[in-house]
Amino acid sequence: MGWAVRFVGVVVAATLSAGMPVPAAASETAQALLRDGVAAYRAGAPARAFQVFAAAAAKAPGDALPALWAGSAAAASGQWDSARDYFREALRRPHTPVEGRLAEAWLMRLEALNTRIPGSVDPQLGIAALAYASNPRLTRSQATWLGQAVEAAAGREALDPWLLAAV
Repeated sequence: MGWAVRFVGVVVAATLSAGMPVPAAASETAQALLRDGVAAYRAGAPARAFQVFAAAAAKAPGDALPALWAGSAAAASGQWDSARDYFREALRRPHTPVEGRLAEAWLMRLEALNTRIPGSVDPQLGIAALAYASNPRLTRSQATWLGQAVEAAAGREALDPWLLAAV
């Protein structure tokens, strides 16, 4: 989430601290919620931040910033569908060019993360071949077991088996 999260943080911090006007639909309560959400996000509590930003977005339906933050916090807490919904909502609301670009960038990133790239090799067999090639002392049955174990572990953790095999 690196640069995009930092960039959103800079935009939000600049908006809140520089005294830029907040859309009329955003109440003082929504502004306070935004500040609380940013604090929770920066404290490493993205799930809590998501709840706070979602409340801010509900209180400020004419402002894209709370929806953008809600999407970022949802993504940081692994709630991909909610993240997509909030980024789309940010684009539906009146938004600045920067907010629009950030929402679009996040949507593209989420799409890229969600797109499966078809492999030409069954992961179990490919990982078994990799294990065997890396350690010829393994028997073929041990390498096969490793391929099955890595794929099963990756499935439990919702990871790409090849990514897990690489570490």
